[in-house]
Amino acid sequence: MLLVFGLLLAGSSAELSDAIGQDPIGALAATLPTWFLVPFALVAVLGLVGGAVLDIYSSGLALLSLGLRIPRWSAALVDGVIMVLGWGLVTNSNAEILTWQGFLLGPLGLGGRDGAWAYANLGVLVALAVGFAGTLLLERSWIRAQEDRVPRA
Repeated sequence: MLLVFGLLLAGSSAELSDAIGQDPIGALAATLPTWFLVPFALVAVLGLVGGAVLDIYSSGLALLSLGLRIPRWSAALVDGVIMVLGWGLVTNSNAEILTWQGFLLGPLGLGGRDGAWAYANLGVLVALAVGFAGTLLLERSWIRAQEDRVPRA
């Protein structure tokens, strides 16, 4: 219902639609009645938290399936740390609440949040490289053992 209501509001005014594109929560908070902000904020926050928990849970399982020999809660912790190291290499200029992202761009000498690398989303490239290297390193012995079990023709 909240999604439909938001779509109807955005479609009702070009000005409101532009404001929602820049800051969705702020634009709708200014438009909606005060009583509606409580369920709106609750759904928004719980949706974000639920999505993050599911992402960390499934990514932790992926780490375990790659052969990482640690307890499940540790795999989720490792994934959470990696997910925060990724946010340090991306920026988001559309939401004021996410201005903390890109915190690694300065210390790594990449020009900070306003430098030349700020909008390159290096976190995505690093994630691909870490995924490839991790799979290569963690799966090598498993694949070798599997190939040794297969009879040769």
